[in-house]
Amino acid sequence: MDPNNVTAQVDVLPPGDDNSLSGMLDKAFDKATVDPAAPAPAAQPASEAARPLVGETAGDGGTQQEQQGRQRDQHGRFLPKSAPDATPATASAPAPVAAGAAPAAAPLEAPQSWKDDLKGEWGKIPAPVQAYVHQREQELQQGFQSVAQTKQVAESVLSEFMPYAEQLQKEGATPVTAIRTLLQTAHQLRTGGPEYRKAIIMSLAQQYGVDISQPLNTELAQAQAEAATLSTERIYGQAHQNVQQQAQMQQELNAFAGDPAHEFFGDVRGIMGELIGKGLANNLQLAYDMAIGMHAGVREKLIARAVADHTAANTQQQRASRAATMSVSGAPGGASMQPATAGTDLRASIAAAMGDS
Repeated sequence: MDPNNVTAQVDVLPPGDDNSLSGMLDKAFDKATVDPAAPAPAAQPASEAARPLVGETAGDGGTQQEQQGRQRDQHGRFLPKSAPDATPATASAPAPVAAGAAPAAAPLEAPQSWKDDLKGEWGKIPAPVQAYVHQREQELQQGFQSVAQTKQVAESVLSEFMPYAEQLQKEGATPVTAIRTLLQTAHQLRTGGPEYRKAIIMSLAQQYGVDISQPLNTELAQAQAEAATLSTERIYGQAHQNVQQQAQMQQELNAFAGDPAHEFFGDVRGIMGELIGKGLANNLQLAYDMAIGMHAGVREKLIARAVADHTAANTQQQRASRAATMSVSGAPGGASMQPATAGTDLRASIAAAMGDS
């Protein structure tokens, strides 16, 4: 093609054996994109649909009978020839799934909180009951989490009152009443009228012995503020140390209570607390040993147990001694086994075997 001649014709026919008009039309229609919005052409009569197009011959894409036997689409184009051994599309098509059908749910497992020996019974419970049990388990877990969060907040608030526990005890106040009083006073100082707020401040000054009629000495106030800060930090440090000591003591107490050797701890813990509080015992073991002797019910149990053990030991010793004596036969100075005569009771038989005269 001459690049300077834009009107020059080029060979647009693709290479191949089938260059007839029918073959070119088939290939062009196969490559064309059909506009869905385009109106469908009117249906042709059967005689016209079966009639070959102009220019089609026996050699243009097959015999006339073959051309008549091929099916056409709605635009009059020949449909692609199907292979003779092609499998029908419906043969391998999967079965349709019903609309809205949900997949089968996996079976529920026994809750983790159940004991291993009870999980085997889980399969015997009906499915609706299993679902309800799981729902209740989730609700309980959510409840436990809420309680744990509330407990954490309460502990953090109460820890702020630890440095002032002695002062609150002297005033007969509790952390709740102290918080309520402080919050009420702060609210009134923010929202009350000018004269009412002045009255509150004068009342507080009088309550705590502050003379507000004298001018303020800023330097002295600064020094006293620093001293008060150091005192507060010291109080908080001591309170923190006390909290740690209490936590350590609680761990030791839990370990002591869980020891099988201290089976009566639940009965005598009150007595142990009094003994330690009064300084009569300086450790848990000593307090426990003293308390089990002071508790009437525990003391009676221990005495009865000691008597039973002593009796059992003596009985066992006597049986062992008798068995050893009865097993000796014909030894010098020993007893000889004599057959028991008819009518002789068991005691006489044992006495005869032991050589009683």
